[in-house]
Order: sequence, then structure tokens, then C-alpha cells
Amino acid sequence: MKNFDFFGDRDEVGSVEAGMALIPTTIFFLLILQIVLAGTWQVIERSRVHDYAIRSTISPTQIEDSDYAVNESERSYGTLRTYYSSKKIPIIGGLLDRFNDNSARIKVTAVSVQ
Repeated sequence: MKNFDFFGDRDEVGSVEAGMALIPTTIFFLLILQIVLAGTWQVIERSRVHDYAIRSTISPTQIEDSDYAVNESERSYGTLRTYYSSKKIPIIGGLLDRFNDNSARIKVTAVSVQ
């Protein structure tokens, strides 16, 4: 007759502890991944704003885009245009919509002088 062992097989000892250590490690990995994705998204948005600033400087009559706010002011050295963009990060922003609308946004600014 086999003796009843409370812990099961000796090969299984420690598997619960290993699983409990895996949960915070996975959560930490996902948080780091979101930070990397947010940084990458900021680089993409910055390049889009700079592209828009360059295209509108070359041909201002052909560019119409409502995603960017443009502030124009006359200075002694020329016309200063400041382009603003504020967009929600798609991955993190969707998770944090319940807390605050502006909690996970990327704000990018570009400047051109003519």
C-alpha cells in the first residue's frame, strides 16, 4: 500500500513557488515593454511633426492637416512657426482611459523659421 504524501511527488516540490515568482516577473517585463513602445511611439510622432513642418515650409498652400496645431508669429529674424501634436499612445493610452484622458499622451513640438 502506498503512503499518502501531502506534498505529492518530490519532483513537484517548488513548482508553486516558481509559478509565484513568474507572475511578478511577467508583469515587470510587460511594463518595461510598454515603456519601450512609448519611447518608440514618441520618435515616430516626432518624425511626423518634423515632416509636416518641412512640407508646410516648402509648400504652405498644399498642406492641410488638422492633426497639428500651428502657432505663427512675426519676429525680427522672420516668421516663427511652432507645430504642436498631442496624441494618445495606442497601447498604454487605451488601458488608462478610465483614470484621465491626458494620462498617456505624447506631446511633440517642432519649430520652423522662414
